[in-house]
Amino acid sequence: MKYITHTTWMVIGLMLVSLVFYASLFPVPQPKTSFNHMDKVHHFLSYGILMLWFSQVFQGKQRCLLLISLITMGILIEFIQPYTGRMFDPYDMLANSTGALAAWLLSLKGADVLYLRLKNKTQTDSSVE
Repeated sequence: MKYITHTTWMVIGLMLVSLVFYASLFPVPQPKTSFNHMDKVHHFLSYGILMLWFSQVFQGKQRCLLLISLITMGILIEFIQPYTGRMFDPYDMLANSTGALAAWLLSLKGADVLYLRLKNKTQTDSSVE
């Protein structure tokens, strides 16, 4: 089995970014729940997942730039939403930013090893074959 390449990791990440753009700019049906702010949970998790995903391959200053980029992306999307039939919501910006920031902090505490583990595991598996 061939290990996951940096390019493959980045392509998957860009597909995740595209998915966040699509879900943010086009109407997506939301299931009814008793919790009124489930969309904020979705925003928090979406940006947290993006930050954790890309923090696997970016270190140091690049990771800080990634954090700033994701926060900026979340803010810009909110300003674009009224032009696509969605509503502007500053609390969405807060949820996006908080999710990215929480994941950034997790990545500083060791949550940035998934890519390396997968890469090393598949390299080990391929050497056994």
